[in-house]
Amino acid sequence: MSPSPAHESAIGPGLACFRVRSPEGREQLMFVGELDVATAGAARAAIRRALEETPSLTCDLGDVWFVDLSGLRVLLDATAHAERTRGRLTITNCPPIVPRMLRLLRLEHALEIEGIPDSGGGASRRCAAIRRHVS
Repeated sequence: MSPSPAHESAIGPGLACFRVRSPEGREQLMFVGELDVATAGAARAAIRRALEETPSLTCDLGDVWFVDLSGLRVLLDATAHAERTRGRLTITNCPPIVPRMLRLLRLEHALEIEGIPDSGGGASRRCAAIRRHVS
């Protein structure tokens, strides 16, 4: 039996979105794919629909492998919309590029990001160590 539409929705080519409830009881949108110019409109609509039904929403980006400025704009607009409607939007499992873009744009505090990842230096060091070992 497939999940009900209220709990799962596919956005389309390039990005999927699944609506789930976290173990703590918070509503979550879990995104999979690319959050970019091609998927921004659908992502914006999915977040807005979810915010209409719940004042506190978490967007899990753990399975998003690409975010461009259009994707960042979706998150910034959604946060502003949540604040205007007395809601709250939290971003979790954020790809490292998002905090980097926010820093470059001097918008570090514009999004509520839980568990900001490191700058990627750890991954680079691990890759370098693997290359040395394999060589």
